[in-house]
Amino acid sequence: MYAFQQHGLERRSVPDWSIPAMARRYIELMRVVQPRGPYTLAGHSFGGLVALEMASILATAGQEVRRVVLVDTFLPDQAAEQSNAVEFGELDLSNPSDVAPTGLRAAVADRTEFLRERVLAPFGQIGRRTRAYGAGMFRWQGQQQFRAFFDHAVVVSRRHRPQVYAGPVTLVLADGNESGAKRWAPFLSGRVDEVRVHAEHSSVLREPYVAGLAEAIREQLG
Repeated sequence: MYAFQQHGLERRSVPDWSIPAMARRYIELMRVVQPRGPYTLAGHSFGGLVALEMASILATAGQEVRRVVLVDTFLPDQAAEQSNAVEFGELDLSNPSDVAPTGLRAAVADRTEFLRERVLAPFGQIGRRTRAYGAGMFRWQGQQQFRAFFDHAVVVSRRHRPQVYAGPVTLVLADGNESGAKRWAPFLSGRVDEVRVHAEHSSVLREPYVAGLAEAIREQLG
């Protein structure tokens, strides 16, 4: 098994600004170790869109792709929604209680909601776009470097429309992901299998959940 990551993440370099460009880069690297199929491709989150594009390119070139596994991958329009939810979650200043606030607490809650929605959120979006367009060319410290490439992936995915793919696909869906076969139907014309895993989007690749994910994928591959 071989893994790929975004170009420029570890060494300063201009990243790819389209999913087809990423797919072509990874195919070229993959063919160094395995010139011909059959291939099994998998991608988590944004990586699933890249894996699907790789499969389309390989199939068009006459190469065999046994299966594509999309691990909690959202369609481009949903990816944008998910990224916004994460950003707003980080800025959430609202009352966490299930009980509706009254009086002074209600007034404070209204003010903090206004601050969050009208003042902080736009600055947060500007910051994310700055990171996205600077990814690869500028270096951030620690987690900020990964966030820059996350923001870059969001921008790239918003511009992408997947090709219709006819090969077998497995959709691995974590908690909260409603991107089932129906929503993917316009882009997947072949056999589609759904596997539900009880894990959060980011933790699905970590212990203890990754063992269950590996077993589910093994069953799909036969």
